[in-house]
Amino acid sequence: MENPRWQRFFAFIIDLLGSYVVQFFGGVMGAFLGSLFTLEAEVTEAVVQSNAIQGFFVGTLFWGTAYWLLNWVVLQAMTGATLGKHVFKLKLVRTDGSELEWSTVLGRTLVFSLSLIFFGLGLIPILVTRKSQGLHDFIFKTEVIHSDQTASLESLSLKVSSSSSSSSKDLNSESRTPDHQQAA
Repeated sequence: MENPRWQRFFAFIIDLLGSYVVQFFGGVMGAFLGSLFTLEAEVTEAVVQSNAIQGFFVGTLFWGTAYWLLNWVVLQAMTGATLGKHVFKLKLVRTDGSELEWSTVLGRTLVFSLSLIFFGLGLIPILVTRKSQGLHDFIFKTEVIHSDQTASLESLSLKVSSSSSSSSKDLNSESRTPDHQQAA
C-alpha cells in the first residue's frame, strides 16, 4: 500500500482551511455582537469599533478553539480521523492494534500543536520515516494509515485467530486420543 505521506499533508490543509473558515465566521459573529452590545453610557463610533474588534478576536478565539477540540480531539477519538483524513480515507490507529483512547488523541494533538509552534520540527520525521510518523506519533505509538488497510488488518487478525483456535482444537483432540488408537 502506498505511503499516506502526501494525503496526510493535504488532509491537514483541509483541516486548516476548515479551521480558518470557522474562525472567520466566528470572528464576524463576534464583531457583530460586540458592536451591538455596548455597556458604555456614551456610545460613540470609536466605542462601537473597539467593541467590534474585541468581539472579532473573542469570536475567532472561541470558535477556533471549539473547532480544534471537535475536529482534532473529539472526531479523531471517536472515528480515528479528522475531517481532512476522512476526505482522503486515512485513519489514525495505534501501532499495537489496540483501541484509540481519548487521552492518547488529546496528548498526540497537543504535541502536534507544539510541533507546529516550534517551526514544524516535530513533523520532519513524517518526511523521512518509513511509516511517515511524526514526533507526536512516536510518543503516543500511533500511525496514520489508509482506511482500507484497517479492514485488511482486521480480516488478517480474524484469520490468524481462527486458524490458531482451529489448530488448538486439533492439538486438544490428539491429546485426548487413547494410546492404543495412536499406536495403530
